[in-house]
Amino acid sequence: MENTGRRKLIFDILIFCILAVMAIIGYLLFSQKKLASRNQTSVVFPSSETKVTSKSSPAPKFSNKQEISVGKQGFNPAVIKIKVGTLVNWVNQSGQEAAIVSNPPSTHDAYPALNLGRFPDGSGVSVIFDGAGTYGYYNYLHPEQTGTIVVE
Repeated sequence: MENTGRRKLIFDILIFCILAVMAIIGYLLFSQKKLASRNQTSVVFPSSETKVTSKSSPAPKFSNKQEISVGKQGFNPAVIKIKVGTLVNWVNQSGQEAAIVSNPPSTHDAYPALNLGRFPDGSGVSVIFDGAGTYGYYNYLHPEQTGTIVVE
């Protein structure tokens, strides 16, 4: 009788341990998926207006063109005024990867064409501004680096 009670206790403990391990694994998997999905929805990446250029192949010839340098300290110039239809080209000279996205950071949808995504050092990304307005942007990998484009 005592032996049967002991076996039942061991069996109950074993079942409890298995359920506890399964619960922990389930929690870890769920929290990882939740974290991954939160990170994936934070940036909207390139639209059809985006063109990535490498150092060896310059951006296409364009009559209204403005260049912005991406450096270790941020954008130069940080604020520009341009006309509607101007092509703006960001050239990465920071020594590391950069990622241009529209500001404010909470939505990234103020001007979706400005969500240019990541691009390596020595390359550039471009967008044509086809509407008047004030457009904020920043380097997603270094949020303290911000810029503004005023389109008239």
